[in-house]
Amino acid sequence: KDTRTLETMVEHRVAMTTADSPEELVKLQQVYQTVAPEEHPLVLIRISLPAEGVQTDLGVKFGCPPLQALQLLKNCLKLGLKPGGISFHVGTQSWNLGNYERCLEASVWVLKEFKRETGIDLRLIDIGGGFPWGSADGSGSLAVEPLLAQIGQLTDAAQAEGYTLQAQPGRVICAGAFTLVSTVIGKTHRNQRVWYYLSDGVYGAYNGILYDHQPYLFLPLDQSLESQSE
Repeated sequence: KDTRTLETMVEHRVAMTTADSPEELVKLQQVYQTVAPEEHPLVLIRISLPAEGVQTDLGVKFGCPPLQALQLLKNCLKLGLKPGGISFHVGTQSWNLGNYERCLEASVWVLKEFKRETGIDLRLIDIGGGFPWGSADGSGSLAVEPLLAQIGQLTDAAQAEGYTLQAQPGRVICAGAFTLVSTVIGKTHRNQRVWYYLSDGVYGAYNGILYDHQPYLFLPLDQSLESQSE
């Protein structure tokens, strides 16, 4: 978070934020030291564990080990911040249930240890997103429903223990919300292959190929998924 972002958080009374390092907590403390405690945001500490079978492993850039997360929650108290709970994100396009299971178990462990050491009972866990979508083969919701049901069983168990869960279901909600139509504007032969040039590209609407390693399903305009399978 840069200075302008932090100042905007104060101005708009942002109710919740995340952190994953001592340095980030110090930045929050510095900007909120003149703000009334009741207007401080809840601070969720973001953990990271090894992810298997994900398209993009966000843990490479964000998050900290569970043991460090425990210390950061205690640092919040020392700095006059409001510890709120734990957050994690298993990575994009995670078809591996184990990623969610490990992170959720680790989150519960951190919160229980925090309560044991401080007496403060935190109950909020943000399970992030990463819920997959079969955009490469057009399977969409039919393929992801069984996995979501299994994740639901994990979250039901955590809720039964009294934990409050929230999520960030971005792709799984909006990935199938529209169809992009592009025009073929050129054709040539390169390296014994036919190349078609489209009116859009990887630096435009198809940037997911370049930046998110996302495969797309390409179909001629007069061909539907139903006709393709016949």
